[in-house]
Amino acid sequence: MRSMVAVVVMVALLLAPCATAVAKPQALEVKPGTLSVTVKSHEGEVLADAEVKLLDADGKAALTATVDKNGMCELEELEAGSYKLVVADRAMLPFTVSDKAEVDTLLVVMPPPVKYAAGDAKEAMTLPTIVTFAVGTIAIGIVLYAVFHSSGGTHGRKPHE
Repeated sequence: MRSMVAVVVMVALLLAPCATAVAKPQALEVKPGTLSVTVKSHEGEVLADAEVKLLDADGKAALTATVDKNGMCELEELEAGSYKLVVADRAMLPFTVSDKAEVDTLLVVMPPPVKYAAGDAKEAMTLPTIVTFAVGTIAIGIVLYAVFHSSGGTHGRKPHE
């Protein structure tokens, strides 16, 4: 008999290059057999037709499924081991299949899209790109300030007497 335990998983985008410390998430364990997966948007709407991939420990696709109109799919014949669940090529959730686990149902809540570009840009700038740009701009400003002040602030011209 299947366990009615449901695990809600908020899949967040980790911006490790911008973080000073990242908390290690708790290990997720599911039981062998059939894993039921429900996929919803960050607003709680079901995401029909989203592709769900199960990657093995080597990163190879072990199973692939497409969620139905209710945002649900089942991954069958899961054996003990380490896996990653990839949803819509955006969210990745590592987990382990273990006989000790009681969980057989996952609710995956997708993160909101992150866009920092204005207008009709084809590709939005990511936060790490923006931070890198800002740090680079500040560094250039510091260098220019140092050069300007080391030359006496005259831009190479003689001061008026």
